[in-house]
Amino acid sequence: MEQAIALFMDSKRGEDLAENTLYKHTLTLSRLQDFCDKQGVFFVKDITLAHLTTWRASWPFKSPLVKRSWQERTKAFFKFCTAPGITLVNPTLQLASIQVKADEANPAIRPFEPEEYQTILDTVDKAGLLPDVAARVKACMQLQRWSGLSLIDAVWLTKDELIKDDSDTFRVCTHRRKTGTHINNVVPAWLGEELLQVKNGNPEYFFTSGEAKPSGALSTFHKRYRKIFKLAGIEGTSHMFRHTFSVELLKAGVDIRKVSRALGHSSVTITERYYAKWNKAQQDILDGDLARAWR
Repeated sequence: MEQAIALFMDSKRGEDLAENTLYKHTLTLSRLQDFCDKQGVFFVKDITLAHLTTWRASWPFKSPLVKRSWQERTKAFFKFCTAPGITLVNPTLQLASIQVKADEANPAIRPFEPEEYQTILDTVDKAGLLPDVAARVKACMQLQRWSGLSLIDAVWLTKDELIKDDSDTFRVCTHRRKTGTHINNVVPAWLGEELLQVKNGNPEYFFTSGEAKPSGALSTFHKRYRKIFKLAGIEGTSHMFRHTFSVELLKAGVDIRKVSRALGHSSVTITERYYAKWNKAQQDILDGDLARAWR
């Protein structure tokens, strides 16, 4: 199992996938290997449909969408293993599919309300974290809120990607790990100054030591975020800071094409898919055009 997983991950890295995607594959297969170890199964060829059915039943996830994603990654692994003959039988072909309702397949986008955002920031100092760690977590959350970065892009932001020009304007200039698209967003001056004050012990990064793998650093921040959300009594995810960034811009009348560029989306169609209902500026233009046409 261990050798097969290593080969599979080498194959995935060769596809130049985003670090977050690689992390999800690694997490899924590490959980599978742990299960097989406990069952005394050490070779891929010995894993049966019964093993996989029992393992799937132990997943703690409530969301069918998450379960389906885990099953798809498991299927990808066994499909890979059949090609070089690691196993002659693919037990995942017999796994029952996981049904996902339409509204679950396209979950509602929810930004943080202003009072929720402030409560989360206030809770960071009550989470029992070391002072320097708390400062890093709070700065990372604010960076996501005011720059629109995803968590992995925020955690791995380098210090030379925060640029201060002659007019004391700060901007985040980086590339999205998921798509490779360029991001060049101005951020509030107070945030730039706060980032410069973050104590991390690493001359290159704001939030990570640089020694951990991207997946490890991301996992650490996910755990800290979840702890703070729970303590604050707010159902939240790291991506909701990115949603807040997007929605607040649209509510302020910023053109959705500009928001799309700020998010680093590969197409404005993606932005419209998630944020169309907040696109007030475009709706106002449409309303005006329709009213003029009627006259």
